Amino acid sequence: MIALIIFPLIPALFYFPNYILSSKVLLDAEEIEREWRLEAKLIKDTSAESVKARLQLLVDRYPGTEAFWVDSDRTTWSIGERPADIPERWTYTDAIELQAQTGQNDQLTFTALLGGDARNGFMTIRIPRSLTTIADIPPYRNGTLITIMALVYALFLLVSFLFFYRIRIRLIRLEAAMIVKEEGGFPSGVISSRNDEIGRLERSFNTMSSQLKTMRENERKEEELRKQLVANLSHDLRTPLTVIRQHVHTLLNMPSISSHDSLRIINRKLDDIGKLMENLFSYSLLSAGKYPMEIKDTDVLEELRNAAADWYPVFEEEGLEIEIELSEKRLVWQIDPFWFRIIIDNLFQNVIRHAKSGRYIGIFCCEEDDGMAVAIRDHGPGMTYRSDAKGAEIGLSIVSLMIKDMHLQWRIDSSNNGTTVYIGNSN
Repeated sequence: MIALIIFPLIPALFYFPNYILSSKVLLDAEEIEREWRLEAKLIKDTSAESVKARLQLLVDRYPGTEAFWVDSDRTTWSIGERPADIPERWTYTDAIELQAQTGQNDQLTFTALLGGDARNGFMTIRIPRSLTTIADIPPYRNGTLITIMALVYALFLLVSFLFFYRIRIRLIRLEAAMIVKEEGGFPSGVISSRNDEIGRLERSFNTMSSQLKTMRENERKEEELRKQLVANLSHDLRTPLTVIRQHVHTLLNMPSISSHDSLRIINRKLDDIGKLMENLFSYSLLSAGKYPMEIKDTDVLEELRNAAADWYPVFEEEGLEIEIELSEKRLVWQIDPFWFRIIIDNLFQNVIRHAKSGRYIGIFCCEEDDGMAVAIRDHGPGMTYRSDAKGAEIGLSIVSLMIKDMHLQWRIDSSNNGTTVYIGNSN
């Protein structure tokens, strides 16, 4: 853009002072020559007084010019003082020299026959080139202008070379970063020092490389999680099936009086298997982002009361001490109530499966740094303890995914004296 603008401007700026800043008015040489010849043709009276009066008018019209004429006797007459290089008496040699000098010095010389007849003599006007428009040298003949243009063009070539050379160096460096692989087969990043197009490309490349590493790490973790889920799921399924098989054997070999208790245990274990399959299906949908979610204003304390009421008989059956401290005020969050209920159900289920030895469950509403939060507490052995019921932990995985998708936050405080799960609103 600079080159396209500056190249046409250089000649304009070069001639600008002569046309704009100069106070003198330049004379049109062609117009003067045309008028001079016309005046010479119109002169009929070739007497000295008549010709002098006529030429005086022309000289007055064009300041800075000098004029003279030669009569039929080859005598020189001048307007003002006779120029030193003009002879008083003319010869043919003088006339030829005058014609030869025309246009060869710093003056423009125009000659015309008096009355259009060579016998009457001729008249001549001489104008300094500096007073005419012809004084401006054409660009193709102006050495100074050509030199300036050549220097500017050379500078443009140098700057262009450096510009593209640096671009090429940066592109080669980016290409090398794409080819050279770090540990793990990922391209190495590049240092971006500028905010131009290539700089943005370098930052995009670094972002892509970082995202690839993150995606590979997530894939690795998901693969490990899948392997762990498959291993633990086999344990989760094998345990209730073993219990069911034992009680079926009892039903086949013992009196019918104990069949009621065995059927109750079988039914509970089948419920556990159904819950496990439901969690596995929910986890698959959540991982694929296909589990339906409907966000709306929800009173989480009301949902927590309803969940506690549904689980109350189960807590009593397991012999748990139940402590509920929930505010009477509404606590409204932008969440999916069905998802929130699944989260609470899974947390209650974890207490039953892993912490019922503590014989306690507490449901609270408390103040956290980011606002009000709900908490579920038990007096179990803590999360580091591995109980017999410890399995695939799909329930906690579902809780984590749902809390993340609803833009909530959660925290787990666990020790040998129990575990407390806090759920807060990060919106």
